[in-house]
Amino acid sequence: MFRTLLLSTLLSTACAGSNEAGEAFAAPVATDEPVAKAEQADSEQVVASWDGGRVTQGELREQVANDLRTMEIQYQLQQHETLNQALRISVMGVLLESETQRQGLVDVDALLTREVEEKVAQPSEEEVQEFFRMVSRQLGGLSYAEARPFLVQDLMRQAQVERYREYVEELETAANVSYSLAYPDLPRIEVPIGEYDPVIGAADAPVTIIQFAEYECPYCNKVVPTLDRVLEEYDGKVRMVFKDFPLSNHGRAMPAAIAAHCAGDQDRYWEMNRVLLANQHALEDADLVRYAGDLSLDVDAFQVCLTSGKFEPTIAEDMTHGSDAGVTATPSFLINGISFSGAQPYERFSSLIDQELAADGD
Repeated sequence: MFRTLLLSTLLSTACAGSNEAGEAFAAPVATDEPVAKAEQADSEQVVASWDGGRVTQGELREQVANDLRTMEIQYQLQQHETLNQALRISVMGVLLESETQRQGLVDVDALLTREVEEKVAQPSEEEVQEFFRMVSRQLGGLSYAEARPFLVQDLMRQAQVERYREYVEELETAANVSYSLAYPDLPRIEVPIGEYDPVIGAADAPVTIIQFAEYECPYCNKVVPTLDRVLEEYDGKVRMVFKDFPLSNHGRAMPAAIAAHCAGDQDRYWEMNRVLLANQHALEDADLVRYAGDLSLDVDAFQVCLTSGKFEPTIAEDMTHGSDAGVTATPSFLINGISFSGAQPYERFSSLIDQELAADGD
């Protein structure tokens, strides 16, 4: 049971969509001369020939260079995540067994029943109804009565995973656990910061975090407290850039992104950003206008902006930047150009930030 819960905790951190990933990543520079010579020899190998023409290995690889780089980076990231999961599971197995013995319980499942299952309450009727409103478009026309048992089950599962995450942190803190698995040395991805890209934090901060996110993804909202903590703990050392990446399977993510930028026209971008993330079940046009009123915006000007198309090119440009950087799910991050995905815990962010600050000499 604990392995399943831990894997759910580790893996359920991002919203996947059907937006296609495009070209990404700069090629690493070869520094080993024998390897470079071997690669040069391979590049000259003829892999196809015909009367009057030929294709070499080098020419072939050049045609798909970006795809190969993307695959290599994805492989390294997946390998790191696999190692990280194995490490966490191994450590937690030891801690859970120790705690089971300390409490005099028969096995780890009994411990988790006591510390996780029994500490998760049934969702209230209001919570179930709110969840129904949030996911109703994905229920294939099921009525509330028909969907309710499944909604309760899913809410209970989410609450158990969250409680397990908290319990893991309690055990790690009590045992003074410290993880130091090195992040892979990946090529850094350069993404331009545009005129309308909202930025929070010191302009001269040594660490820049670019976030690709959208307003219907629950993990984009889940990571907000972590990002707030990052900005507080690293005040003056980190700046945050928000780039829109509305997934095609979330129909209200694009209008919400436009609404945030229209609020930004009245210097209230981040306030609207937080309102939208916190109200993902209510992003219809009337809701957006209501939020503008709640934020004391000029509602008439806001409504004109919503239908003007002014920010559609900005959002499209953000999506292109994300696809070029290999983004396929939200939230995704670039920490000084280092790819990092999902609503990960604070420690995953801080380890990379600390690495960057140490390299910068800060």
